[in-house]
Amino acid sequence: MPVLRTHILNVGRADTIILELPRDDNKKVIGIIDCCDFALTKQYLERKGLDKPDLVQFMVATHPHYDHIGGMQELLEMFVNNGTEVYMFLDSGYEHTSLTYENLMQFLIDHPNIITWYPRTGLQVLFGRLNVRVLSPPEPIPTGTASDCNNASIVLLLTYGSSKLLFAGDAQFTNWSHCCVSQQDFLKAQVLKVSHHGSKHGTFLEALEAINPRIAVVSGENNLNDPNGGFPHPLTVETMNELGVTEVYCTYQHNDIIIESQANARHSVTHL
Repeated sequence: MPVLRTHILNVGRADTIILELPRDDNKKVIGIIDCCDFALTKQYLERKGLDKPDLVQFMVATHPHYDHIGGMQELLEMFVNNGTEVYMFLDSGYEHTSLTYENLMQFLIDHPNIITWYPRTGLQVLFGRLNVRVLSPPEPIPTGTASDCNNASIVLLLTYGSSKLLFAGDAQFTNWSHCCVSQQDFLKAQVLKVSHHGSKHGTFLEALEAINPRIAVVSGENNLNDPNGGFPHPLTVETMNELGVTEVYCTYQHNDIIIESQANARHSVTHL
């Protein structure tokens, strides 16, 4: 039985996630969730033999902060230039004024063959054996929050057989409260990519209790002495420990992290 392989790269306080999708044939099909640094991502893809896959099934920009999309346009250009089909691009739809975001959107306009969606709560897409469900953001996107851009984050639940992995972008209280109310039947996951690099604003007791993960991964920096609390924040780490999350990995400690997920809810973690 093929595995779902998730690569969470050590890119500092930022996000770059590469997914090798389970296939019954020998084709290399990948998905991308955020890309903060093109050069690092390209080097990693080349090392893993994934820089020229048979298909990029989907790319996701969870929200338009630079630490999540800084390398996305160059990555798209690389795939297009080497003849790799990019099937679908998911964007939160939060309109940012940065030149990085505007250029990315213009690239997608100029390449209409790439299906561009602005998904909302409840959307489900099946990619072979992999089911992708959008838990957030709702329609309309929240406004007037402490951070509208973060609260517009696309939160994804990936289901492969009985294996469930949740990718939270930079979701904050408004995202989680929406998920806990309207998506509570879909929150449980064995694997959690912790929101907002482990910020105290991105992890809430009620959400963690609903998710009940066994494995949690923080993409962050070793800056616990930061006067503002640092990433990951000690409160986030303490909350996960109190809830009995059995395996917690941080990219600044464990470098690049690879999770192999079988269809029977078994997950194995290695780090480089």
